[in-house]
Amino acid sequence: MLSLLKKYDAIYVRELEVNPFPRWCSIIFQIPLYIEINSILLQNMLISGIDRRRILKAERNQAADFHQATGLIVPSFPRCRWIIDHYGLKPDKVHMILNGADVTSDKKIERSKALKNLNLPEDGFYLGFLGNIWEYYDLNSILKAMKLCHEEMPNLYMIMIGSGPGTDNLRNMSQEMHLTSRLIFIGYIQPESLFEVMGAIDVGLMVLTKKGIQDLGPITTRFATYAAFEMPVIANDVYIEDHPQELRDGLSLVPPQDSQALANTILWLYRHPKEREKKAKILHDFVVKKLTWNAVAGEILEIIKRDKKV
Repeated sequence: MLSLLKKYDAIYVRELEVNPFPRWCSIIFQIPLYIEINSILLQNMLISGIDRRRILKAERNQAADFHQATGLIVPSFPRCRWIIDHYGLKPDKVHMILNGADVTSDKKIERSKALKNLNLPEDGFYLGFLGNIWEYYDLNSILKAMKLCHEEMPNLYMIMIGSGPGTDNLRNMSQEMHLTSRLIFIGYIQPESLFEVMGAIDVGLMVLTKKGIQDLGPITTRFATYAAFEMPVIANDVYIEDHPQELRDGLSLVPPQDSQALANTILWLYRHPKEREKKAKILHDFVVKKLTWNAVAGEILEIIKRDKKV
């Protein structure tokens, strides 16, 4: 009824598996359709072992959705390219926009207090992982790097915020490498409570497997959260040239699946606390200017306005 009364300038939805109604409203009432894509659903369904008939049904539905859409909002350059090639879309229909974050660093509690809350020693050095624990993240190289760093950094720990299908495998690997006591599993935390633990982390990890980078790219959906809490971040150096120079300047970059390079970077950041602080500030400033949710929403609205004028 609202569509019939011309109450909408655009329809904006998250990626849908099988739901034709937004597309039908767009067709029938000639309202521009925009779809936000945070993952490649078909690939996730294949990884999860979903029934092939259901995957084909989702693929047909998505093909119709994407061809009807005026614009697609995608947070990864490799994902943009895959979608364009797989669905035969015009490149100017697909817009790469990174995910945003609430900038709440003013709520971040002091490191000593955060460590006390977690019952962790103050003389430790803490890597941080935030997100889903699954095959796209290179947790194997992280554990190997921690072993390589052990002699110089005997109090190196990793704080795991999140969970996922790879949790049991990670626990098994850590046990085999005698690193069980070095991993602190916190599980999922509500976004509004992250400030209670983020202050304990010295360096955020955003390193992926080669397969993961082919989908997610080097800047994952959790990047803005790391940066919002003024945290230095280690990321991969593949596809990074697609991103702004100011963002690249703030990251510490390593090749994918290279545990020695990762260990060297962790050691370098450990030895250079002022450089850690400098890089964290670059990333925080970038997020404040470009990746608050207001800034991201504004960029999307500008795309919708431009399309309307064409």
